[in-house]
Amino acid sequence: TYGRLDATKVVLFGLGDAEKWTATELRTSFAKISRLANAERAKSITIALPEAALAHLRTIAEGLELGAYRFTKYLTGDRKPKATLGQILLTTTGTVQSAHKRALEIGRSVGIAVNAARDLSNEPGNHLYPETFADYAVALGKEKGLSVKVFDYDDILEQGMQLLQAVGQGSEHKPRLVHVSYVPAGAKGKKDKDGIAPTRLVFVGKGITFDSGGLSIKPAAGMGEMVHDMSGAANVMGLMRAVADLQPNVEVHGIIACAENMPDGNAYRPGDIWGSYEGKSVEIINTDAEGRLVLADALSYAHRLKPDFLIDAATLTGAMVVALGETCSGWYASNDSAAKTFQDAVTQSGEQMWRMPLLEELRDQLKSDVADLKHTG
Repeated sequence: TYGRLDATKVVLFGLGDAEKWTATELRTSFAKISRLANAERAKSITIALPEAALAHLRTIAEGLELGAYRFTKYLTGDRKPKATLGQILLTTTGTVQSAHKRALEIGRSVGIAVNAARDLSNEPGNHLYPETFADYAVALGKEKGLSVKVFDYDDILEQGMQLLQAVGQGSEHKPRLVHVSYVPAGAKGKKDKDGIAPTRLVFVGKGITFDSGGLSIKPAAGMGEMVHDMSGAANVMGLMRAVADLQPNVEVHGIIACAENMPDGNAYRPGDIWGSYEGKSVEIINTDAEGRLVLADALSYAHRLKPDFLIDAATLTGAMVVALGETCSGWYASNDSAAKTFQDAVTQSGEQMWRMPLLEELRDQLKSDVADLKHTG
């Protein structure tokens, strides 16, 4: 640079033909830039953007935030990073307008929210359990101006959420149900092609903070990965953080069902029959199929909010990995119009997800001889 730049290192990063850019490729490319900066122990970087990049600032901001992520909370001494990327400056020869700044703000908020969900998912089970998860939600509510209601174990018993009770009662850390609300004045949504304007969106997350499998205990190999079995709940909390920052003019609720699935003398058993918040009785077949149980009570609670759009997120079953592999998630929908909306969002996000069939013929597999239904087919 002939001494004209104070930077200690200059990196040339090719993005290819601007007319062929896709959101996924740009997000990945700028994530690589942040990861490179971390690897070089850079505390700040300046990126000279081509003018064509102004139309993609949200995607660029998302990529930079996501790529900068590292989970270093519990590292000490020589393992602790010596430098952290704390500042990114974007420059361009193009004219920057207010819409560009808003796009950056949205992208950065989404990236921060995703990284907050990553932090939750990476927390070990001895630090993150139902009570501390609920404490996190309360703290987030105070920070962001969200309404938070926590149902403790006594409340869960009083409400008749027996499936959530069943899964969590075998642990010293008793279950919690958390309801986070964002309700702006005069909330209204944009009309879709059918003229319907969603005004109340409800998201439900599976929050199994550690899953031993219960009495149907998992093999030791890989059990440590079950600290991530609350990633659906983490995603919902990240979503609520982003909603609070971006303040859309729609009502949004996040429902989190938190439990720790453990095998003590008070644990629920295969062959048990439990009631539910919905009022139906359920025969327990395998205690390691606990996610659908806590979600059943949480979804019943969510349904009473009369949502226009209801989505649940869960690390629900290893069978999905068998079906789709390690890099693709599966999803289901009961409504084709809603499915189209969701698929459009999946495509925009750059995630790999595949819609799975909801076949009416499968319902017969849930018939029980001793209860209204059994919880596995």
